[in-house]
Amino acid sequence: MTEQFLHGRLVEELGSRLVAGDPPAGHRFTTAWVESEFAVSRSVAREAIRVLESLGMVRNSRRIGCTVQPSSSWNTLDPHLIRWQLSGPNQAAHLRAFTELRAALEPQAAALAAQRASREQSDRLVRTAALMADLGGRELGDSEDFLAADVEFHATVMAASSNPAFVALVPTLTACLVGRNDEGLTPAQPDTANLHHHIALAEAIKVGDVAAAVAAATSLVTVVTGEIT
Repeated sequence: MTEQFLHGRLVEELGSRLVAGDPPAGHRFTTAWVESEFAVSRSVAREAIRVLESLGMVRNSRRIGCTVQPSSSWNTLDPHLIRWQLSGPNQAAHLRAFTELRAALEPQAAALAAQRASREQSDRLVRTAALMADLGGRELGDSEDFLAADVEFHATVMAASSNPAFVALVPTLTACLVGRNDEGLTPAQPDTANLHHHIALAEAIKVGDVAAAVAAATSLVTVVTGEIT
């Protein structure tokens, strides 16, 4: 196996364990422990620790080694962390938190998109919403094609807002959608109302109706919230 492969696998394994509280916040460990525990070289261990440190999960000190940081210090919006949290022991709580984030962001992004979307973006939203409705109607809501369309739809709304801060959150939103699907939490038969909300949102953005776009985006996330509570 290449060092790059081992490094990626170690980051996934150690990150998942930290999210699960093993080892817990405040615990200290050394690079040597990582080498022994996961049977990897020192260079692989060091690189993995650097990634976890960049995520705020550990603090590395030359004299005392690595100290696991409390979750309040973690970079929660990072796609790695979202994936680990959605597959971890507190899955429901994390899914609820990420959905609450969507509820705060997406209506505002939709409002801006209704004012700023290009014709190409508007047309893409209409096409993608229609595709989602078709796939959902055929009970393919948990398929890779549906997930790809869902990701494209919401990423396009954020991009069409032309707000750099919203655009920067596209990987976070994508990780939420993908993580939910990977954990089997996306129904094969999507809520019919939500498929219509996607269509309504696309149409509102296309015609520049800000109020309708906000209403559709709000209704859309409200349905998702209801599915996890």
